[in-house]
Amino acid sequence: MLRQSDRLQVTLRSFVAAYFGHVSVQSAVWSELERMLDVYVCGEKRAGNDTSKLQAALAGVMVDHPLLARFPVSPKQKKTTLKWLERVLSTHGEIITSEELQRMLLDEDFDVETEEPEFVFKTYERPGQDVFLTLLEENRDLIGHGTTGLASWQGGLFLADWCLAHPEVLEVNAYENACLDRLT
Repeated sequence: MLRQSDRLQVTLRSFVAAYFGHVSVQSAVWSELERMLDVYVCGEKRAGNDTSKLQAALAGVMVDHPLLARFPVSPKQKKTTLKWLERVLSTHGEIITSEELQRMLLDEDFDVETEEPEFVFKTYERPGQDVFLTLLEENRDLIGHGTTGLASWQGGLFLADWCLAHPEVLEVNAYENACLDRLT
């Protein structure tokens, strides 16, 4: 059984992956994250605590995470994530109390109706490793304007995992997979 501090770390890692990966809050990833938050919040309530520790940690990701300087998250992703968090907390009778998160929630620059940029920065955390795979620029849509370019394909992620698992085979520090979907 996980301790609450470990549960928080696992939840934060999942949050970072979904948030910086620009995963839509309607996806299964966020549903699983909601389940994880439910378990964490229930544990905190049983211990007589509120969600301030959780909110401070989430604010740290959304406001101060080192990846933000190089790979900004779109305003729409920020706002929909905050609305998602507000909804999840409300199911436990909680509200957003973190000043940073409240400020972001009230910031009018984060208008959800704002047109999203065509391209976004996506960052993927590879399972079982403390490695972030950052794809500098991707098309926001999986297939955009009749092309399959500027999207992350499963074959590329598998190749990245293989390269990380076999550094002795490849004697370079950076890998680029421009259009390989499978090894033949």
